[in-house]
Amino acid sequence: MPCSPLNIGDQFPNFEAETSVGKIDFYDWMNDSWAILFSHPADFTPVCTTELARVAALIPEFLKRGVKPIALSCDTVESHKGWIEDIKSFGTCVITHLSHLSEILRVIDSLQLTQTKSVATPADWQQGGKCMVLPTVKGEDVPNLFPKGIETIEVPSGKGYLRTTPQP
Repeated sequence: MPCSPLNIGDQFPNFEAETSVGKIDFYDWMNDSWAILFSHPADFTPVCTTELARVAALIPEFLKRGVKPIALSCDTVESHKGWIEDIKSFGTCVITHLSHLSEILRVIDSLQLTQTKSVATPADWQQGGKCMVLPTVKGEDVPNLFPKGIETIEVPSGKGYLRTTPQP
């Protein structure tokens, strides 16, 4: 059977694994939360060490969003345990260039918002910013779905598809 790539928002297949904290069944470990999987080619690699140190520092932000981070590497559990000590040690260093993980948190916020509301988030959207009303929302549904109202942006085509609303 051909293997197809996974995209953001796809359901990751279940698996069992020996981890640095014991054996887990991925779906049981996730329970009712979301999860984000950080995959790395090997333990003791420089960029991966900095990334996982940043992930560890952001665990409270992930948990606040109901998201459990997990890292996957093809090395042994013993190797992982040794690498974790390096990650912890590096995590005490000041890192100023790893802002892409903040972008991951922003994407999680967007995915969770758009999963439950009839909105999309525009380019450069930030938490609390204006959202785009989905084109599938009918005019008669607007007052119920968007009590703060909507604004239709005038465009040369005259089509009223660019509608914004305060974040629901």
